[in-house]
Amino acid sequence: PSRAAVGWHALLHAREELRAYRGYAPRSALLEGQGLAVFRRDNDAYVALDYAQSGGGHGHPDRLNLLLCDGATRWLDDLGTGSYLDASLHWYRSTLAHNAPLVNGRSQPFADGTLRAYDEREGMGWVAADFSFEGVQLTRTVVVAPDYLVDELRWSAAEPVRVDLPWHLGAQPADVEL
Repeated sequence: PSRAAVGWHALLHAREELRAYRGYAPRSALLEGQGLAVFRRDNDAYVALDYAQSGGGHGHPDRLNLLLCDGATRWLDDLGTGSYLDASLHWYRSTLAHNAPLVNGRSQPFADGTLRAYDEREGMGWVAADFSFEGVQLTRTVVVAPDYLVDELRWSAAEPVRVDLPWHLGAQPADVEL
């Protein structure tokens, strides 16, 4: 259809009553073309590891970025991009703005990561992926169970390095008045 056909005129062809909702059960998926492993659970939990294509169509150096949502609560989220006209855009396009590892305080280069393993069965799932830069081999493994997850980051390097793993938690302290 043309753009004109998808405007308000489409309401003229709408049903008087909606069909009965049959429910939707989201499933886990390995999106190899996007480099994303997604685990979904019946309790509306969503865990994803971004491992492969550099930028993934949006230009962020965020290999091994972890996302964690529980229903409407976004515990570990991709903060997206602020204003394209503001100087803060540089920060949003850095590794530090993601839940992804940095080496020696530097953002990741635009390079692809590699999937090592993925499996999902009977409510348990796991993914392991690699990313290398600055002479450091990083491996992030995430195990997702029905009620918890385990997140492990390992690295190896010929020289001493500092590896940071920022977490941008979507939470407020419970006992503090703001």
